[in-house]
Amino acid sequence: MKKVKKTAIITIVFLFALITAGEIYSDTALTEEYQQDLFDRLNHLRGEGPRPASLENLERPICGTSVAFEAFINRDRLDGAYKISTVMQGRDTTLECSYESPDGHFLIHYDTTGVNAVYKPDLDTLAGGDGIPDYVNKVGEIADSVWTYVVDELGFPPPPRDDFYPAGLDSTYDIYIEGLGSAYYGATYSDMLVDSQSVTSVLVLDNNYNFPPYNEYDGDPRDLNRRLDAVRVTTAHEFFHAIHFGMDWTEWEGDEAMSARIYWWEMSAVWMEEMMYDDVNDYYGYLPYFYEYPWIGLRNFTSSAPLAFHPYGAVVFPIYLTERWGDSTIVRKIWEQCRDLGVGPQFGEAVDNAVYEVSGGTHRLVDAIREFSVWNMFTGNRADRAPAGLGYSEKEFYPIIPDTAMFVFNDYPFVVTNRNLIDSFSTRLPEIYGTNIIKLEETYLIPDSLGFNFYRSAIHSTLDWNVSLIGFPIDDNADAIVQMNVFEGPNIDQYVITGTE
Repeated sequence: MKKVKKTAIITIVFLFALITAGEIYSDTALTEEYQQDLFDRLNHLRGEGPRPASLENLERPICGTSVAFEAFINRDRLDGAYKISTVMQGRDTTLECSYESPDGHFLIHYDTTGVNAVYKPDLDTLAGGDGIPDYVNKVGEIADSVWTYVVDELGFPPPPRDDFYPAGLDSTYDIYIEGLGSAYYGATYSDMLVDSQSVTSVLVLDNNYNFPPYNEYDGDPRDLNRRLDAVRVTTAHEFFHAIHFGMDWTEWEGDEAMSARIYWWEMSAVWMEEMMYDDVNDYYGYLPYFYEYPWIGLRNFTSSAPLAFHPYGAVVFPIYLTERWGDSTIVRKIWEQCRDLGVGPQFGEAVDNAVYEVSGGTHRLVDAIREFSVWNMFTGNRADRAPAGLGYSEKEFYPIIPDTAMFVFNDYPFVVTNRNLIDSFSTRLPEIYGTNIIKLEETYLIPDSLGFNFYRSAIHSTLDWNVSLIGFPIDDNADAIVQMNVFEGPNIDQYVITGTE
């Protein structure tokens, strides 16, 4: 056998059947402990209470839409004061000032004094000194530009109008600027049901974004614009949630913890940040929490750190879809499918249909997940080893999947017994749309060929397995060799890598 490679990485992608519908636990009693924690998280989101214990380990802020939505879907099962706290929860009627955005799409509510006072309320240099704080003027400009891009250019429907009930005030979309808790960038609150899949909403932004890296120029002339970078990505993110609420607010999965897994909402909302503000790259901070856990699937959603950041880091999936087919409409097509397929979570089928359409019938969801897993191997210092046409446009800036997230072997032959398999793999069992990676080092020690035998229990005999092979030649300047799909399906028993491969 020729010594053509020193390392081979076999990427094993475990694909399960199409997603089963999520359950809404409408008959499950809410415990006092759960209700108190939800109440504490809502208070912190509003800036009215300390960071609760359940959020203590968050290393950076996240979107508050999930906790607001959690209160919305559980509102009829909350007790007493807990229930009262969710009524019109996003509308802060104490804010004394309002400003209509230049294009007339938004009504922005704000304060110039007190705990909700906007950044430098006396700074009024824009529009000839119009009596409106510059921070508020810029929020209006940014919000209008987001509307133009999302609605007019990408073709998403605008959020539902809220002028059919008193709290909605008029046909403009309401933005509230408040002093939010330190765990949150902003939030979109569902407000009033329109029909079985559509609900009105309001958007909440922070009043000063006084946290790293957006306060790095504090006291410097660049300070306002840097904080406005946070406004930019947050407005793009939260306004896209307003679109989600209008298109299909039922696109979520429930669990026994009474929470709502809105994984597709979050990964697509972060995608919108990148689409509109490519140079801000706030999402880079979430990527390690995706790449360090490749076995965690795209449907994972939790409020506990570190995996609380995983759905945001999973933005690389819609980025992959967009860049792979050069089609910025694919995310809209997926959301349209979610809506058109009806009430309930439809993510798997929606992506499958959209991929089939944009690929001209050559690819399905199973093909996209397989290829997506291979793209994720070519980031950071592996980016320049990617074959032509494979990998993200910003892949060199993404973190790598570390060896600690792989199963690494460098001595041959090796046998993984049933006992070892349980010990080695039980903590990294691949979730739906997750990946296991086996890395083979020092493959020149293999005299001729390397065989793999696959064992599975009877209850898992119908699951689809997809296996791709990536070889890194010993020449560090040579592209990797990729076999995208060496085999697939439920009936995988053995595979042999020969010396010629």
